[in-house]
Amino acid sequence: MAAAATALCGAPTAFELALRNADKGQLGLDEVLRRVAQFQGWATLILSCAPFFAHKARLYPGRTFVLGYDTAARLLDPRYYGGVAGLYESLDQIRAHGCRLLVAGRLVHGHFHTLADLHLPQEYADLVRAIPVQQFRLDISSTELRG
Repeated sequence: MAAAATALCGAPTAFELALRNADKGQLGLDEVLRRVAQFQGWATLILSCAPFFAHKARLYPGRTFVLGYDTAARLLDPRYYGGVAGLYESLDQIRAHGCRLLVAGRLVHGHFHTLADLHLPQEYADLVRAIPVQQFRLDISSTELRG
């Protein structure tokens, strides 16, 4: 996914490990150290405490965030923001900080989903771009990759 994002954006890729996740809470120290070790010697890794993309946009203005379909679906789910108005406010913050989203398709419950399957409000279509399937398709979750 990083290689496809680099090719599409023309910029090097860095990885972010959020120590707090909107769904999973705070990572324990042993898990953080295990995940950090996977990046040593081959990739730039940034640790943050930013569980939401609006927070990430404030920390990393002007950046493109690369995410899988499943994460993009959660990012666009109003329940994380207290409703549709909160979702729109979050997307407005991402836009205000000059950030964009690049979405890779993912195999979810036996069906391959792409950006086209998301419920993206039309007024935010300019914020999001798909990684073409022919540039990236790996039918494995980040959890499976971590092992």
